[in-house]
Parts: sequence; structure tokens; C-alpha cells
Amino acid sequence: MHYAFTEYFIIVGFLSLAFFYLLIGTQNRAQFPKKLKAFPDITMNTWEGLALLVSGEGVAVSMIGILFYFLNWEGSGIMLMVGGLAGLMGLLAQVLYLRLRQPEIYTFFVYRLITITVICGYLLYKSGVIFN
Repeated sequence: MHYAFTEYFIIVGFLSLAFFYLLIGTQNRAQFPKKLKAFPDITMNTWEGLALLVSGEGVAVSMIGILFYFLNWEGSGIMLMVGGLAGLMGLLAQVLYLRLRQPEIYTFFVYRLITITVICGYLLYKSGVIFN
């Protein structure tokens, strides 16, 4: 069943989630997530900031790819592939590096990252982009 203006609600919802995770990915340089109290005041070195950046950007790109897939727009396959690969790289960075050095960030972000990466993998499988 199709209702009027539902596409706009889907667009606003996914874009707001993507923007939130984009800001979380750049949180060591942005003040917005600190005001949301997402993380405690933590000083990060370059590698921790890079791991968080890859994780946040991966989730943001994955959200845009999922939005493209649901609305049947072109380019959803490539967005899902890029977001899924960035999500896997971010997951590896989280498990291998942030888990030991920043456990607060790890517990906040790793389950969200796993969920979005699994959704991207399933949508790639269902769309037939990779696994034909």
C-alpha cells in the first residue's frame, strides 16, 4: 500500500541517521556529538580518530545506499558495496584497536556497525549485485 508523502518521510529519516553517524565519525573534530552526550570527554590519538572516522563514514554511506535501495534509485548497488566495505573496515578497526584502547566508544558503536553491515550484505545479496 502506498500513502502520499511516505517517500519524504523515508528520505528525511535515513538522511538524518546518515548525518548523525557522519558527525559521530568526525566527532574528534566536531562539537555536535559532545553536546548530545554520545561520548564522554575522551582525548583520541590519530589512529583512534581514524578508526572512528572509517566506522562513521561507513555507516553514513550504508544508510544512503539503503535509502537508494528502498526508493529504487540507481546507484544503490555501488553505495551498498562502498558502505559495506567501509563498514567491514570500520568493524575490523573497532575490534582490533578501539576495543582495547577506548572501550566506551567500542560498546557504543560496534553493535550499530554490525547491524548496518549485515543489512548492507543482505540487500546486496537480494539485489543480485554481487552474488548472482
